[in-house]
Amino acid sequence: MVSIREIFDKLGGITLTSTKKVGEGVQKPVQKMGEIKPKAPPIGRPGGLLKRSSEKPKPGFLSRRGSARVISRMKMTPEEIEVFKGLIEADKRLEERGEDSATRASFERASLEELLKEEEKEQLDPKLIMILGGGSGAVLLVVMVLLGFGIEIGLAMMLAVLFMAIIVIFLPNLQKGKRSSEASRELPFALRQMATELKSGLGLHDSMRSVAMSGYGALSEEFARTLEEIKYGETTENALIEMSNRIESDGLKRAVYQITRTLNSGGDLSKTLNVIADDIAYEMRMKLKDYSQKLNSFTMIYMFLAILGPVIFLVMLLAASTVMGSVLPPIAIIMIYLFLFPMLVGFMAFMIKRLEPKL
Repeated sequence: MVSIREIFDKLGGITLTSTKKVGEGVQKPVQKMGEIKPKAPPIGRPGGLLKRSSEKPKPGFLSRRGSARVISRMKMTPEEIEVFKGLIEADKRLEERGEDSATRASFERASLEELLKEEEKEQLDPKLIMILGGGSGAVLLVVMVLLGFGIEIGLAMMLAVLFMAIIVIFLPNLQKGKRSSEASRELPFALRQMATELKSGLGLHDSMRSVAMSGYGALSEEFARTLEEIKYGETTENALIEMSNRIESDGLKRAVYQITRTLNSGGDLSKTLNVIADDIAYEMRMKLKDYSQKLNSFTMIYMFLAILGPVIFLVMLLAASTVMGSVLPPIAIIMIYLFLFPMLVGFMAFMIKRLEPKL
């Protein structure tokens, strides 16, 4: 039998053998790392500040860093410099010419096109439009009756034609009001821009030209047209007054009055324009506040006519028909729902639009 001592001797031998193998495996990477020679750190890096190399730089060291060949290639003769300057100036002139031509084209488009539009417009007489609308409606009524559609259909078509004639009459005024509203909305910003440029030393015509180029919509087009009239011989005062007559804006009329007064008597126009711009902005805020208060009541009436009115009318009609029989013919009911209620709703929308402040 194997004794306990022999067992412990075998276990001890196994332990020593495994320990030696582990030690040899750890020492091999250490020996390989020791065989690698560390490189000397360069001057100027960490590790090279404590000990600098005493060797002198090689003769071609500095010449390779900044080669004389490269420097000689960068040199230019005076003729080449002049040619290079000429090319740069030519490119700059082309860019400026392109910007000037674009600015001039936009200015001419804003002024001349507006003048041509005003000249080409032929105002139709409202009485003539109403006569033509009434005549067309009457002819349509007769045709519908003769074709057997009934007098109700004929009357509905006649009313539709008259309604279209009324729209044609009021459409130019609506467009004019829209243009005036757009100009009034941009007026405070344009006046502040003019005041700033006048304060910086520019003249009145230069500040007006700047407003004409600044993209204020209808207001920029009106300023461009005014400058065009001045260019062709009209006085500045008359041209500004004509502009205020074309645009229905109290703020613009005040600004034109102050400008013409300053041209005649003198004064600080920039300060005056700033004050007018602040007043116009305040008035715009107050008009918006009043409009929001009026809009609440009109919204209730509009909702009643558009939603509750047709429903209540139908319920009352059904109740009356159960008691008294047929009250209205079916064609009349159809005409009421197809034309009367939509016309009332359109009229209310038109009234709400008319109450909108001209900002």
